[in-house]
Formats: sequence, structure tokens, C-alpha cells
Amino acid sequence: AVHVRGERLALLDAGLAYQYSVSLHWAISQVSLSSIDTMPTNTAERLVFVFATMLGFLFGSMLISLLSAGIIELQISKRDKVVKVRTLRRYLLENEATSAIARAVMKQVEQRLSIQDKLEESDVLALSMLSRTLRKELRFDLSRPCLQQHPLFRLWISLDETCMKRISDQAIEARHLRAKDEVFIAGTDGVAAFVLSRGLLSYTQEFTQTVVAAATTTSWTCEGAGKEGVTVSAGHWISEAALWVEWTHTGRLESVVESRILAIDAERMFRQLFHPAIKAMAVEYAEQFHRRTVDAMPPLFPYPSDLAVPGASFCALVCSMSRAMQQLIGLQALQHLTAWESQARAKLEREINGGTTTLVMNSEGSVRRAVSLVALRLVGPTGDLLVQVGSFDVSGYEPCCQLPWTLREASETVGESHERVVATKLGHLLADKTEVYDVTEEISEKRFQRIIPTWTVRMVCSARLKADRVIDAPSVPHRASGDASTAFRKGLSRSGSVGFSRQGTLQEFQGYQHRSVWAVPAAAQAGSEAWECYAWVSPEEFSVFSSGSKGEAALAHWFSLLEPPEAITDDDNGAKWVSHHSV
Repeated sequence: AVHVRGERLALLDAGLAYQYSVSLHWAISQVSLSSIDTMPTNTAERLVFVFATMLGFLFGSMLISLLSAGIIELQISKRDKVVKVRTLRRYLLENEATSAIARAVMKQVEQRLSIQDKLEESDVLALSMLSRTLRKELRFDLSRPCLQQHPLFRLWISLDETCMKRISDQAIEARHLRAKDEVFIAGTDGVAAFVLSRGLLSYTQEFTQTVVAAATTTSWTCEGAGKEGVTVSAGHWISEAALWVEWTHTGRLESVVESRILAIDAERMFRQLFHPAIKAMAVEYAEQFHRRTVDAMPPLFPYPSDLAVPGASFCALVCSMSRAMQQLIGLQALQHLTAWESQARAKLEREINGGTTTLVMNSEGSVRRAVSLVALRLVGPTGDLLVQVGSFDVSGYEPCCQLPWTLREASETVGESHERVVATKLGHLLADKTEVYDVTEEISEKRFQRIIPTWTVRMVCSARLKADRVIDAPSVPHRASGDASTAFRKGLSRSGSVGFSRQGTLQEFQGYQHRSVWAVPAAAQAGSEAWECYAWVSPEEFSVFSSGSKGEAALAHWFSLLEPPEAITDDDNGAKWVSHHSV
């Protein structure tokens, strides 16, 4: 009841605000066990009052207990941090550390004490209650996204998931890093590869590793300690070489922010390779990787590092494997074609079994044709490039502007491929006249009007003529002017009528009737009347000639001024040269 102007009114007769405030007061008094002037007037109200009082007692006691425990835990935690900081400060003072180092040490310790550590598997005692099988499943599930970033491990997962579960259980360890934590330093033995799952790392190259003998002697050269580090983002592999060769770290790897990495122990991994196909694949992959590591030295390549070994991309290594291994990898990749790509399955399977196509899966799980080739970029004394400007056979000339190239054969190094390009394509012109000074790896992906895109790894060997060496072979004679009898393949006219007038050709490409062109027998068509034509062109001309219809039209006009080769004869030294019609 409430008194209003001396009159006693019931609670329900009072205003809404007063009713609400009385109800709130009553509820809070039950929880906090305080007194209130509102009392029960009947049995039902009395029972509600008793129940609410007991509920308030329980809730209040629980709340006080939780608050007390939290406060005590916070005090213990703070006291532990205070003791650690006090002990560290005392240690630095007693050992007379310099002020600069002492400040740096104190700052880092205080920062790390303020951050809660991430849980490691050993910290979760409940995981020991899991069965062996379920624990393998859990570890594989946690490491699978990182493993699939590498095409080889993605392939292994598709071949035998059980084998990869054993590897995840026995050979892979997850590590949580704080900022500025070191993963490895230069000069230490590499026994594991690392995959960055989350965070950011910084790698600084400190040494250059020079392999003096194939696998026995190694020399080290300091290459600038203190250089600015290379940032490594999530998904990247570091020190993969430790899995396949005896490796020594050439730099320092440390975390920039809080990060998580997977460490794959090489020795433990190989002990878990019970699947015969996976084991054979690992052995052959390691052999090819080792060849790339040994060959990676100037002048052809930069020295290998923990981040990369030149020329050791997955596509390039697969293309260098044996035909049987390429067939195994290709047939496994066939199982992952999309519904749209499956229409070419039968044809692809025939090509794989026939050895004419190599299929691989990339890190995203998409199927790609794999092609590895080596091209020669020969630079003349004036900066011109020696390029193939076309070919000739009984059907006529075919304009084509490209660097001399060849497909890499199984287990063939870049140097061996370069020697084969010179011997088979340009031996008559460049025998013992060139020296390679650099190799550049170019990786591209194109569809080429096919259902399955092509993944091409092209190693471009930059070379130059040796001192006092020139191309002294006879060149193809030129006509006085274009001749209508000159035949062209692909429907090109002798005047280059495909969007390129004869007059425009003459104005833009002056002096081509005086340019030397050499014809070399086509290696792929030995014994037939087929030749490949080579000439020196400037880099700008090479860009125009290889630009499509305009370049083909210019080359077509150029070829209209050439005499066609007639026969191949031997000179006094046994070398084969091209003889021609006389003008």
C-alpha cells in the first residue's frame, strides 16, 4: 500500500512508475538479501518470497565466489609477472649489462608478459584421452590446408591419404611463434622444411653456399649480414631443400608478428613413406632436386637459398622425371578433372600413355599440362639477337619469329639442354662459339585454345659470342626484288597483305634485302628438304616480328626477297652448309 495525501491506496492503484520501482526494489532485495518494507500478505506470496530468497542466496554466493577467485587469480598472475620482472632486473644489474641491452631486454620481456601464449598440443591434456586413430585424424585435419599448398604433397594426399596421416602424426609439428622469435639462423644444419600457416616471417640472406664438389665439399662466403629481410607471407614454404638434400641454412628466419608454422622433419617423413608409388616418387623428386641444387651457381644461376632453389619448380622437376613417373603423375591428375574438362579425358589418357603429354595438379588442385623448355637468347656485339625468323620446306616459307628452343629431356640439366640446342639447331653456325652468362626462369600459364591450360616453364639462356668469334657460314642469297613464285604457308601473300601493305613494309623495315639470313637443316626432319632460317634482329624488331599478323606480314615480305634453299652439301671440313640457286 501507498499513502497519497493521507489516503491509503493499494499498489495497483498507484502510478506505473511507482509500481515498477517497487518491483525492482523487491527483486534486488531478494538477490542481495537486504530488507524491504513490502511484505507478503498471503500463503502464495509467502512461498514466492521464500523461493526468491533462496535463489538470491545461491546466486549471491556464486557471484561472490567467482569475483573472489578472479581477483585472487589476477593478483597471483600479476605477482608472478612482477617477480619475473624483478628477478630479471636484478640479474641484469648483478651482471652489469649495458643500459642499451638492458632496456631492450626489459622492453621485450614486458611486451611478451602482456600477451597470452597460444596453446600447444602438449598443453591440452584432454587430447591424451583420444584414441590413436582419432588423434591422427585431428593432426591431419589441422595440417592439411598447409600441405596442399605444395603440389607434390597435394598429389600424395590424393594417392594415399592414410600415408599422409602417418606423416602428419609422426613428422609434422606445429609451432607458435611470438614476434622476433627465430626459426633458424645461417650456418645451422637444415633438418626440416617449414610452412607458414598464419602470420608473417622475415628472411635475411647472410651466406652464399658454394658447392665445390658434387655432394662433399661446401664453402661459405659472407654476403652481407644485416641486409633488409624478405617478407614471407602465409602459405609459403621455407627451406624445402632440407627435405631432399643435405642442407645448411644460408640465412636467418624470424617472425615479424605472432605466427604459426608447420615443421616437417625430413628423416621422420621418409620413414613413414610406406606407399611404394609415393616412395618412388619421393626418391626421383629428390634426385632431380639435388641436380638443380648442385647446378645452381654462377654464371648460369644465382646460388640457392632457403627460400628457393633456381630451376626447381614442381613443373620443371616433373618434366625431368622418367616417363613412367610422368605417366603415374598424369593419370592421377586425370582423376581431378572438372566436369567440363572431363570431355577430353579419353584423349588425354591416350596422350599420357603415349608419352606426348604430361599432366600435373597445381597447388589449387587444378589440372594443367606441363611443359619445360630451354631457349637460347644469343646477344651479338651490337646488342642484336639471333632469332629464328621462319622455316622453309617443299611447301614454301613460313614466317615465325622466336628464340631457338628445345624441350627438356628427362634428367637433363639446363646446361645440357643448351648444348643440345646449339648442337642440333645451330651447330653449323655456332659450334664452339658461344658462352652462357645468365639463365632466367619464366613460368607462364596459357590455354592455347585447349580445354586444359598449359603450365610452361621456360629457361632462357642468355649467351654471347666468344671473343673474336663470328658467324662465318654462307647466308641465303637475296633476290633483286620480290618474286611472285615465292610460296608462303598459312595463306600469307609475298607482300604481307595481312593488314600490312608492301609500301608500309618497305618504309618501316628498311635494309632487309641486305640483311644476312642463314638456313640450317631442321633437326626434326633430317634427310628431308626442310630448313630453319636465322638472322640478327634488334630487340625492337624482335618485338614487332613476334607481335602477330603485322610481324608475320613483315617477315613474309622479307622472305619474298630470298632465294629458296636447294640442297645440302658438305664442305672440306665435313660440315654441312646450305647451297642455293644463283640470282
